[in-house]
Amino acid sequence: MGEGIGLLKAKIGFDSLYHGVPPIETTRNFFNGQEVFDRLIETVRPRLIVEVGTWMGHSAIHMTKTAARFTPDILTICVDTWLGSSEHYFNDDHIADMALRHGRPTFYDKFLSNVAFHGLQQAILPLSIAAQAAFEILQRLDVKADLIYIDAGHGYDDVKSDLRNYRKLLSESGAIFGDDYFYGPVKRAVDDYARNHDLHVASYGVRGQKWLLVRSREDADRLMGDVPLVGFV
Repeated sequence: MGEGIGLLKAKIGFDSLYHGVPPIETTRNFFNGQEVFDRLIETVRPRLIVEVGTWMGHSAIHMTKTAARFTPDILTICVDTWLGSSEHYFNDDHIADMALRHGRPTFYDKFLSNVAFHGLQQAILPLSIAAQAAFEILQRLDVKADLIYIDAGHGYDDVKSDLRNYRKLLSESGAIFGDDYFYGPVKRAVDDYARNHDLHVASYGVRGQKWLLVRSREDADRLMGDVPLVGFV
């Protein structure tokens, strides 16, 4: 998988990262669009997945388990601060999820326990840092991902920045996709990025929630097969 991944593992102490973490399942989640994940993974057969925005880890866990059917040595890098964002402070359920202690979110512990419950400690590598800084680290280590999933900040600038950065880490045959395309700022950012880079956006799932960047309609059909296409721009 490359020297860069080995160096990253060493720097964050990956071999002992999950030591002492109790295996506790976290059932509350926002995971959806399973058919989109499954089809992309079946087509791409990734060895390295990068997820930008993880929360409790349900999508990362699902992707990792699915990818392991085709690639036993799959590694998923989860990029998140595990500090929440501004939107989480205006929803009582999200405030509870963040498990504030002395005013600071602590739900990173829940994420680790969820990964441990599913037995994926050797396959999921958390990078607990802001998306921009994580990109700089991965780029400097020459990390290339086969599948990149964007689901972090939902503001226009956040999404545009994540696309601008993380697409640079995509392998030649890889795919980049994301969530919440129905949400205005996300849709505008994805559409603008695609338009400025001679790309198209294919959307799938309930309300076309999942977006996928492609070069053509044929590219979308090749990647997604018989998964119903909701929109194409």
